[in-house]
Amino acid sequence: VYTTEGIVIIDTNIDPGLAEQIYKAIRQETSLPIRYMIYTHGHYDHLITANAYLEKGTTIIAHEAVNDRFLKYQKLADHTNRINQIQFQGQLPIRDHNEAIPPDVTFHKTYSFTLGDKTFHLIHGKGETDDHCYVWIPKDKVVYSGDFMISSFPNIGNPLKVNRFEREWFETLEDIQKLQPNALFPGHGSLIQGNRQIMAATQDVVDALKLVYDETSRCLNENRPLEDALEQITLPEHLAKSPYLPQNYGSLDFAIKGTYRRYTGWFSGNPTDLEPHKKLDVAKEYIALIGDKESLSLIHISEPTRQEA
Repeated sequence: VYTTEGIVIIDTNIDPGLAEQIYKAIRQETSLPIRYMIYTHGHYDHLITANAYLEKGTTIIAHEAVNDRFLKYQKLADHTNRINQIQFQGQLPIRDHNEAIPPDVTFHKTYSFTLGDKTFHLIHGKGETDDHCYVWIPKDKVVYSGDFMISSFPNIGNPLKVNRFEREWFETLEDIQKLQPNALFPGHGSLIQGNRQIMAATQDVVDALKLVYDETSRCLNENRPLEDALEQITLPEHLAKSPYLPQNYGSLDFAIKGTYRRYTGWFSGNPTDLEPHKKLDVAKEYIALIGDKESLSLIHISEPTRQEA
């Protein structure tokens, strides 16, 4: 964001080469200093190339919980790298979890500053993370939403990671709607322009998350198991076809599972899961009950013939 007295960077990208290109492009536009850098949250794809933009005198601002996230990544470095390799199919680099640059200034709920002709308002809300914020610039009527908008069904139920926040996520989007922005820059995806289009896009996400929250709560209050919730909760047609809710990163089923886990803990409902025996011991018991190892065999499925295919 350009102002009359300097530049503000809101998030950085994950590719160092692209970050260098962006910085060079900024320098072709202006010689004004980069005065501030804002992390909308602590996921590395939003901040890991901060050093490409960092200049003498640049102040980094983030929510106070970002430092706790960095500490978690450092403590669980091997685990974090391993589950990221699983989630992203080996496409992410192995990270040195000491490389993230910590913020100079942190805040609890809101933080505002003025640079030149523009005032920046940072507002905390929980969503994809607990350390999230969005940025509102009244002069431009622009919201930088971070991952409150991601051009995908919200990732509430990531199987290998901590719970995310379905209710707080849609409440934050409702707060963004009240600002009546004319442009919204999502954390992932294309710029959304025009208040009417922004309202429609954000409302689809709000409605989907409310449905997950309300219907999962209903199933829990009716003492219905997770499998009933997965069968009963469906998206209405307009949300199933929404261009802002493709189920390619998050999905309805994972959101339901994540919300169930958030409010019920780790117990599956099966008593044998409370204090289970080791899987190897259970397997040995199965073999003993069958009584004849020769009866155990793998079923071989042959390749289909051309005609069958």
